[in-house]
Amino acid sequence: MRTILASFAACLFAAATASAQFQDCNGNGIDDALEIAGNPSIDCNGNGIPDDCECVWDKGDPPTDIDDVDGLISHIGGGAMSTTGFDALRAADDVFLPPGFLHRIMAFRGLMINNSWPGARRARLEIFHDCNGVPEIEPFFTSTNFEVLSETPRADGNYLVWYRFDLCDEQLWLDGGKSYWFSLIGETDRVTDDLSSWAVTPPDSEALIMRVPNQAAGMKIAHNTYDWDPWDPFCTGCPGCINMVFKLDGYSCQILFDNGRPDTSVPLPPLLPGLKSGPYGAINWRSRDDFVVRNCQERKVCIIDAWVWANCHPGHGFIEIYTDNPCPPGALGEPYAGFLYQLPIDQVVDLGVSFFDGGDELKLYCIRVIEPIVQQGTLPPGPLCLDPGRTYWISAGATLSGSFATKSLFAFSERCCPRGEIPCDFQINRPQTRRQSAPATGWLPSAAPNLRDLAFRIAVEPLPPGSGASSSVAAEPSCRADLDFDGVYGVSDIFMFLSEWFAAACP
Repeated sequence: MRTILASFAACLFAAATASAQFQDCNGNGIDDALEIAGNPSIDCNGNGIPDDCECVWDKGDPPTDIDDVDGLISHIGGGAMSTTGFDALRAADDVFLPPGFLHRIMAFRGLMINNSWPGARRARLEIFHDCNGVPEIEPFFTSTNFEVLSETPRADGNYLVWYRFDLCDEQLWLDGGKSYWFSLIGETDRVTDDLSSWAVTPPDSEALIMRVPNQAAGMKIAHNTYDWDPWDPFCTGCPGCINMVFKLDGYSCQILFDNGRPDTSVPLPPLLPGLKSGPYGAINWRSRDDFVVRNCQERKVCIIDAWVWANCHPGHGFIEIYTDNPCPPGALGEPYAGFLYQLPIDQVVDLGVSFFDGGDELKLYCIRVIEPIVQQGTLPPGPLCLDPGRTYWISAGATLSGSFATKSLFAFSERCCPRGEIPCDFQINRPQTRRQSAPATGWLPSAAPNLRDLAFRIAVEPLPPGSGASSSVAAEPSCRADLDFDGVYGVSDIFMFLSEWFAAACP
């Protein structure tokens, strides 16, 4: 149990240290404000704290004596071809991100043992989804946007090299409650038979965090293209366990409201897998579903995800926020009762699922708004903040593409039975729909057979310590391991974390 929580606790200690030493959180002898002023890129989220003081995961540190640092070969070309019998070897190690949050990775820092030509050192970062306890074969994310933070010579002629990958512009958000694998790989300097090994922590059977690292060999089949063997756990019979040395800089946003993932089991015609929202043929529609802001504090929005079916790319689609209808409701003909904001789409992900409606193929997309900036009354533009104790409605869809053939649906959530065969246990209220093009209608509750929730979720910035949050679900403590909010890290926090762990069916 202690080893499962080791990385979690290490991150939390770093965060607490940053809070206590705000002027020099990373201990480099430079005032944080001056450091950021000299290098703005190290403060990705603009909160006045260097990114390396904001920790999502810490896998551990190498031995203090640099000549005692060992590693696993992780290198493409160069010495990998001349000494291993393969064209490439790569190593990977995993993390498990706590559930109930979306986690932004602003930077990756990893340590390598390297003998590449000075000034020609190169590396790449690959991130994989977990597949039955090992990484998938192909990464879902790759970056070569690295910088060398330090190079320290060793007695054996190698260097200890800290690499940092700046991921600020990537807007890389990872789901909590899942495992991911990170692979740091050196690349040949194209001059020498160089080799890179990813540094490991000292062997210690009590210090394994998550699973043992994995390795895979590859053979070159084309320029920058390799045929990789399956992943194999490294050294399962060794006397001690190791972790790869790396750290994830970033922050976490709590899931304020989750209405469920989209239902991908497409119903039979004439039923549809969502409510019309946006254009559908010659008619423009809106459909919406509601959510509540709990507790007694306004919440700053980090992420809004909505799932839509569309026969066009919804990059110019919409996510709209409405206030709850007044009591009694407004006139039926009021076109935008309670309308607050229409938010531009920042990311679109094609989920690889589709269905056909009258010969038109509609694909399933996740459309995402990231840390939106809005105009609120007469105030200058600022972050979208939701009022406490209030009901809001969200609508999403594609927009007109200049053709009456455009079709867009706000996807049904999978949390209720398919096709509405049994009355649905709605999260709050049943969705509402309205015809927007003439003759327009007011908002009307969805009718059979569309008695289902719509698929969306909202993540918000955690509440600061001492904010008076009434629920431990709503706020993140200053020390993330202080799950029971008693101000200290202890045994009760461990049991609370493990309860969430097993409840989420984590590995």
